[in-house]
Amino acid sequence: MQIDQDRINQLSDAIEKHRHHYYNGDLKISAQEDYAPISDEEFDALCEELEALDPEAPALTAIGAEVSSEWPKVKHTIFAGSLTKVKTPQELAKWVTANFDKTNSIFWSEKMDGLTILLTYKNGELISAASRGSGTVGDELLPNVKKMRGVKTKLNEPFTGVIRGEIVMRKTAYKKHFSDYTNERNAASGISRRYDGTGSEHLDVFCYQVVSGKTFDSEVFQFQYLEQLGFQTPGHGASATEKRVEWITEVWSKYQSGKRLSLDYDIDGLVIRVNDLGSQAKLGIKHNRPVGATAFKFTSSGANSIVKDIVWQTGSSGRITPVLEIEPVKIAGAMIARVSLYNYGYIEDFKLDIGATVRIIRSGDVIPVCEAVVKTTNTVAKRPSACPACGGRVEMAGEFLMCQNASSCHAQIEGKLLGWIAKIDVKEWGDKLINRLVESKLCLTIPDLYRLTVEELSEVDRMGEKSAKKCLENLDAQLKDMTLDKFLGSLSIPLVGRTTIRLLMSAGYDTLNKIIKMTENDLAAIKGMGSEKIKALLDGLKANEKMINELIGLGVEPMAKKKDTVTKTGTSKVVGQHICITGKTSIKREALAKLIENSGGFFDKAVNAGTHYLCMVKSDSETIKAQKARAMGVAIIDETELMSLIEGA
Repeated sequence: MQIDQDRINQLSDAIEKHRHHYYNGDLKISAQEDYAPISDEEFDALCEELEALDPEAPALTAIGAEVSSEWPKVKHTIFAGSLTKVKTPQELAKWVTANFDKTNSIFWSEKMDGLTILLTYKNGELISAASRGSGTVGDELLPNVKKMRGVKTKLNEPFTGVIRGEIVMRKTAYKKHFSDYTNERNAASGISRRYDGTGSEHLDVFCYQVVSGKTFDSEVFQFQYLEQLGFQTPGHGASATEKRVEWITEVWSKYQSGKRLSLDYDIDGLVIRVNDLGSQAKLGIKHNRPVGATAFKFTSSGANSIVKDIVWQTGSSGRITPVLEIEPVKIAGAMIARVSLYNYGYIEDFKLDIGATVRIIRSGDVIPVCEAVVKTTNTVAKRPSACPACGGRVEMAGEFLMCQNASSCHAQIEGKLLGWIAKIDVKEWGDKLINRLVESKLCLTIPDLYRLTVEELSEVDRMGEKSAKKCLENLDAQLKDMTLDKFLGSLSIPLVGRTTIRLLMSAGYDTLNKIIKMTENDLAAIKGMGSEKIKALLDGLKANEKMINELIGLGVEPMAKKKDTVTKTGTSKVVGQHICITGKTSIKREALAKLIENSGGFFDKAVNAGTHYLCMVKSDSETIKAQKARAMGVAIIDETELMSLIEGA
């Protein structure tokens, strides 16, 4: 199967950009600017597509994004995650069958299309209002949130705890005050983070969960309590009918067929939950999402448009992608003028050409997709005979049109350089700088980055000596932390990310030399290494052999682990071992994780194919981690045994 590396890179870049902008919150978001934030579920749609193409892409392993605005930071008492989703009654039925027993009633609520906010109260007084941020750390937006409608700064009882809600902008407020923004959600995102608080009085907060401070038997009682305190809540309902799926589908259909549009705020689906909170809690958490709740999404929005042109773009892997330029249409609050078709096969399958009328939808209300040809021209667009980026020779490779001029095609060179910079996390190096370096032929390969001098860099578009020095210092700083998994996982080898390299390291292949010498049989013996991934790794190492040697010659020295994690005695038995923990340990989990990593091991947040040990506090634990470890045959140890391994006893 041909690997769609261009799409992988495109999705990874989009996810990292949205993670930064969405969790940090830009302050200048309007219809006149290029960037518009997306909802949690739209973000999930990008992740879902990337996971289908490359389950180990580094962009998927990151959670949230470090907050970088000037607002004070708040550490959440819970992980502020999102929901899994279903899109059809059939998918809903499957989820219900897996998670409901005969006694469970079902609960639904409107899924607000806004921004998560965590309200903290002490003795009934609002003392904090934190954005979702990274999921663990958010921005303290208290001054602005106090101005929003639906927020209670003083409760009618001495409640101490955390309440979760959603910041939204009503459609009426948007039309009256903020129509210069792309849509209501974008307006809410920008206005809620204004440092002067202007406009926050036009925002609303709807609350739907008591995170801590009080417990309830059911979702129904929880919503009743929130309303009793004076909060606005999303529309909701519950039923004990055995025909749960039919009942929820009927509610969902009414919203989709018209009720959704009649609301004064945007929703993009319904949240479906096990009503009994005890049963819901027992179902646990998976991938930072509750198992006992899901989002029943509305069908993607769409519109018809006419193809004005078909342009071709060359990506970092040499793949040439057709892009439709269409008459601009507004779909789900966004103007769409360009739609990627991913490969030439789409042109042939759809029998597409300039002048055709096409049906465009936003998959998951985020990704523009050509769903069908409504009216054809009875002609098919011809593919280019040369690379649009460099004029080089092109050939079909399976369903993809590929540029064969890898060594001098600017599009491929820029893609590889940008991929390296992004994956090793070097600051100050942007797209424009890389573009100028390639155009000036100062950098045509990754090793060229490490050959740059301050003088050369400072002359690039009048950058200046100070900025040039800062760029090179940031690049060199990463050499101190160039672990083996970061080094090989950043070479843009298809299907091979850091997780794959860590898997090899945990199997004893913990040096570059050992990995380079691995055979197909060696790789096949490692649990978690499939045939496609093995081929991709071997082909990738061979293709990058010259570059790897050049990087090493320039001082890039990949280490098995960070230099500061080597133990003093060197006797620890956790070296190279992956260890996960479940239950409340006597030593704080963060401290244990640091001990494991400082002893040469790896701390896993979840049990996976590469996990060697699960430290389980209670031997009869039934947590998701415990169940998965038993099923996978992972060795189970207690805290005392873990400390013995760390100490080398």
